[in-house]
Amino acid sequence: MTSSTHGDVVAQLLGSETATRHLTDPDVTSIGVCFDVVDGQIGAEAQLQFGVRAGAAPVASKPRPTRKDGVGFDTAFLAHDVALPSLAKDSASDGLAVDGSVVVDYTHFSLTMSRSRRFARWVAWNVDGAAMKKLSRSSMKFRLDPRLPADAQIGDELYAGNRLDRGHVARRADLTWGDGDEAQRANSDSFFFTNITPQMDDFNQSRREGVWGRIEDSVYEQVEVQDLRISVFGGPIFHDDDPVYRGVAVPASSGSSSPTSSRTSSRRRPSC
Repeated sequence: MTSSTHGDVVAQLLGSETATRHLTDPDVTSIGVCFDVVDGQIGAEAQLQFGVRAGAAPVASKPRPTRKDGVGFDTAFLAHDVALPSLAKDSASDGLAVDGSVVVDYTHFSLTMSRSRRFARWVAWNVDGAAMKKLSRSSMKFRLDPRLPADAQIGDELYAGNRLDRGHVARRADLTWGDGDEAQRANSDSFFFTNITPQMDDFNQSRREGVWGRIEDSVYEQVEVQDLRISVFGGPIFHDDDPVYRGVAVPASSGSSSPTSSRTSSRRRPSC
């Protein structure tokens, strides 16, 4: 495959016979597109990635409490149930338990924190375009989640005085739906550092033609927003050779996917 725009890559791969065949496979839980970004261009090795049903048991030490309206990822949000991710056996001990569970709930999203890396291992969120609200972020401040130990989270000490963006994993605009108070809570919750990973500014921001920002925007360009109803998984991808900056191993990869529909995954090594 030759170098191309992200839209061309996504369209070509998701329209392939392989992708179409797996859309009806009950063992396939998600389909995504993975590609490298080199000097702002998509490389030649773009490929489909398939998520399959995991055999590992959930690692929560006790059941999650009954879900309140708008709180946490809704597994019954779509016509078919979409289960939360669970940590594999070899990484189960890395999940940070909060009130007895490694799943931490926020308005319209949930996540599991990594003890060793102090970033989320995964974030899962629901998007309801029909109930979407356009809310300002001007009064919002990034902050630590007081439910977690402060030393279990990466805060502003990583981002001050450099080009690293505080990049939302669950996109802020994806979460601001529901009635007025609910949408405002989601807006605020999105700014907890548990939902943040570092991204280079010219990679993250769509207004600067950043690839990740353009990918996020492309979801809304391809559908009528009021008809958009999806569940999304995302998060950093940890590598043993991730660069260390200010004492923090900075994830070199991030990705996201949506069950039975898809978003893209991309990789760019931060220049710290």
